[in-house]
Amino acid sequence: MTGLIQATEKWGETSATNETAYNIVHNTELSFFEHLKTRPDLNEGFQAYMKSRAVSHTGSNVEHLLNAFDWKALGQAQVVDVSSHLNSPRLHADGIQIGGSSGSTSIMLATAFPLLNIVIEDLPEPIENAKARLSDLPSDIKSRIEIKAYDFFTPQPVRNADVYLLRTILHDWPDADAIKILQGIVAAMGPSSRLLIMDMVLPKPGSGSVTFEAALRQKDLTMIQCFNAQEREVEEWSALLTKADPRLKIQAIERPAGSELSVIEATLDESPEEAAWF
Repeated sequence: MTGLIQATEKWGETSATNETAYNIVHNTELSFFEHLKTRPDLNEGFQAYMKSRAVSHTGSNVEHLLNAFDWKALGQAQVVDVSSHLNSPRLHADGIQIGGSSGSTSIMLATAFPLLNIVIEDLPEPIENAKARLSDLPSDIKSRIEIKAYDFFTPQPVRNADVYLLRTILHDWPDADAIKILQGIVAAMGPSSRLLIMDMVLPKPGSGSVTFEAALRQKDLTMIQCFNAQEREVEEWSALLTKADPRLKIQAIERPAGSELSVIEATLDESPEEAAWF
């Protein structure tokens, strides 16, 4: 917390990703992810931590995604998996996962739902990890997974997919950057496309378990210390989507039992503006 106090004193109310407590502690002008590129030791530890959380940490286990959305109802669909690691040097129905890193999420979905076709999108280095992993998969799974090098601050190349998936990405970015990421996807969405955001949705203060809320609030502090980003409450998520595009509306929010992450389902609504669903 000392670094956060010093960062606030030095930069005030800033959203710059290189004006954080992390910059103070590590005495660097690089953002968290850029700094990891220069420190293989820190990057290796961070990669191991992220993999451990995705696989073994009960609250953030990627398998919760299977129960948070009716994937089976999509039938033969395309999913774009925009991984959390795609534009970050850190190592995180027609469906695409954006920032898919090693492809763990996409492989899980393709295995569980044999009618899904998945596009994994990420930066070149993580994409190579995904390619290596895919080579060992059975042909019936491997044939339904496509890999694309992609930077999520650029226009989304896959248009009119059934689902665009952002898992644990937007909480790493201040609102201005998160809006850019969302706008790239919105421009590619068709009338029936869905945007699924699997991320933390902070509860109203005092609305539930004190222990659970404390754990989430601690993660909120981590986001600001490392990225000048934040975990968001429902109203903050809704406002973020509206700023990205007024047509982008939340249709449902589901938090599976045992998960600290929720899945926000949003679609493009062309009808006249109505009251917020929540």
